[in-house]
Amino acid sequence: IKRGVQRMEEKLMKVSEIAKMLSMSLRSTYRFISKTEDFPEGINLGVRMKRWKRSEILEWIEKKSDGES
Repeated sequence: IKRGVQRMEEKLMKVSEIAKMLSMSLRSTYRFISKTEDFPEGINLGVRMKRWKRSEILEWIEKKSDGES
């Protein structure tokens, strides 16, 4: 860490972790993500590797629980 610069460590989540967090099957989670327009975009790390920022998933869940669509 350089002087005065704080490095933020962001947890990246696999779809299986998101499925567990949402109490859904893996297959249902893939379908849900693809059909839900306001679901966080995710980051492509490779041809078959996508991860989501944990903070964005938690924020999305919070918005949904507050009644936002």
